[in-house]
Amino acid sequence: MNYLDFIETMRALPHFREFGCVKCGTRHRVHILAWGFDCVKCKIRHKTRREGSIGTEIQDAIDAVLAWAEKEEGKDEVQRILAWRAKMNEEEPDEDPPARGGGAAQSRSR
Repeated sequence: MNYLDFIETMRALPHFREFGCVKCGTRHRVHILAWGFDCVKCKIRHKTRREGSIGTEIQDAIDAVLAWAEKEEGKDEVQRILAWRAKMNEEEPDEDPPARGGGAAQSRSR
């Protein structure tokens, strides 16, 4: 999968999936990043994602990005960018955040 396909797959990815308990059939709405759930009716634990040495699911890539964003050295900057994006999405969607002193963002105007 090339990176453009990856981006489109992420944009189309639902936040939740529905799973049925294998014992009682109760339906559960489970976040896609959850590794499993416990049935509210019969209390049986169910796995919703595979665990392997090579992450091949899109959720594995999301996990990696979230782990990277939570690293202490960039956490404040990530929070600043997320806050800026939330504000901009209310006003003008699809804008890039402004560059901050010493950051890697550069102007793309010619």
